[in-house]
Amino acid sequence: MKKQAIIFCLGLLASFSIQAQVTSMTSKNGHEILPQEGDYCISMDAVPLVNMAMNAINIMNDSGNNGVHPNYVSGFEQTIVGKMYTSATTADRIRLNINHRNMSMSTFAPTFDDNGEENGETEDVEINRSTQLLFGYGKEMRRGHNRLQGFYGYEGMLAIGMGANKFDYESELADGATRTLSEKQGFEFGLGVRGFVGAEYFFAPKMSIGAEFGWGLGISRTGRGSLETETNTGGDIETTETDGAASEREWGFEVDNGIGSSLLGGGTAALTLNLHF
Repeated sequence: MKKQAIIFCLGLLASFSIQAQVTSMTSKNGHEILPQEGDYCISMDAVPLVNMAMNAINIMNDSGNNGVHPNYVSGFEQTIVGKMYTSATTADRIRLNINHRNMSMSTFAPTFDDNGEENGETEDVEINRSTQLLFGYGKEMRRGHNRLQGFYGYEGMLAIGMGANKFDYESELADGATRTLSEKQGFEFGLGVRGFVGAEYFFAPKMSIGAEFGWGLGISRTGRGSLETETNTGGDIETTETDGAASEREWGFEVDNGIGSSLLGGGTAALTLNLHF
């Protein structure tokens, strides 16, 4: 009798444990609602969607709360945020930002012959280049009941930034004048770790609205860079290269600031729309 009672209690406890952690449920049409092993997810800012819903409720008046377009997750502009589920209750999180810009601007000026007549033009070219890289990787653990799922975990991030301006001149440099040949920005480097906690509500199969908060520790450094100039000293052109005027170092532990550095993303408390597939 005692053995039967013990077996009954263990079975009842196991039943409660299984009910407390729901990892699969289907809609009336038989579609899986919650994410499963092998699923992928992309996240975007949910604020435009919320604004659009708020404006739709106020039917007779335009409240000004209009959704513009899908946007990046708050705190990580131009950064793709996604994850891959390794099981129904765990996921790998990834943040990726690879941006490179190359812009050139030409300035034209007329040239004149000895008689003061225009005989052509010069072209001075300014070339601006900038590169930003950010990579984040972390682990997410999940648990919940029915459509409401909580999650927590950790992630690390690496950020790199660099940039330079270069000038090519066809115009002549006046006596006593100085102009810039090139300007290199200081190399930016950052590392950080972050813990996070949040919750998601699945309002439709594989679609959820989530809120997330985090704490982060991070360091970043920006070098001095350099400046190259040329000066006309009465017919002779002298070239000078100097170090930049300033450098910067930063570290911090902050609530909802990713990893304590604007270079590494800035604030990360976010309301997100999550699409699973």
